[in-house]
Amino acid sequence: MRRIAMAKRVLLVSLLLCGVGFSAGFSAEWIQKQKEKKSMGEKQPTVRFINPAPAGYSHVVEVRGGRTLYVAGQLAVDKAGKLVGRGGFRAQVRQVFENLKTRLEEGGATFKDVVKVNYYITDASDLQALRDTREQLH
Repeated sequence: MRRIAMAKRVLLVSLLLCGVGFSAGFSAEWIQKQKEKKSMGEKQPTVRFINPAPAGYSHVVEVRGGRTLYVAGQLAVDKAGKLVGRGGFRAQVRQVFENLKTRLEEGGATFKDVVKVNYYITDASDLQALRDTREQLH
């Protein structure tokens, strides 16, 4: 039974950011072209969080201009593909957010550009650890 619970947690972390999709096909050439477009006077995108809630999200977000990145589920694995924080939810969530940060940077974005994230957790007692980690990394 304990093994099943652990498997659910690992699956949880792997699905943690499943709702945010990402295409890994951003090449260095594509990123350079985007930088050149911006330097030629392309209108910068704006993101406006309307009436943000104290819990760190907003029910309404307006985005004008720019483009959309879809970042798919990030796992709690390091650059070598090894699981980080086996059995430790907080360590795994931290790795997931670090991986998400890296994926965003590859697409020329930051957490300030993120307008929607879906979390799937199996144990509601882990929610505060998730929120704390998110706030530390923003």
